Amino acid sequence: MAIIAAEQRPDLVVTLVESDRRKSVFLGEAVRLLGLSAKIICQRIEDVKPQDADVLSARALAPLAVLCGYAHIHLTGGGVAVLQKGAQAKTEIDDAQVRWQFDCDSHNSRTDPDAAILILKDIRNV
Repeated sequence: MAIIAAEQRPDLVVTLVESDRRKSVFLGEAVRLLGLSAKIICQRIEDVKPQDADVLSARALAPLAVLCGYAHIHLTGGGVAVLQKGAQAKTEIDDAQVRWQFDCDSHNSRTDPDAAILILKDIRNV
């Protein structure tokens, strides 16, 4: 996102949260070498202070029910979560709806016919 933002939206603030120190160092070096504007937080997402983000994205982090909790904490009121999910996306949506209400648009992945990109809005506790 920071690479796209550099060209399309240079005013955009991109924050990357990565708990693995080695990966955080890599991200920092990539940001530096590419001349990007991005902040890297080396902490577990549940330990990060609320970010008031307009968009939250995650891949291979946690089940959707858990991601809804993170999104609820870190998104602004009108924010959206863009989440990559695998073949169990429908099951994860059903499981998440036990604890969460949200508007969800599902898009087929271009790289995996069994996967989906979920766009969640208006995430709130049941």
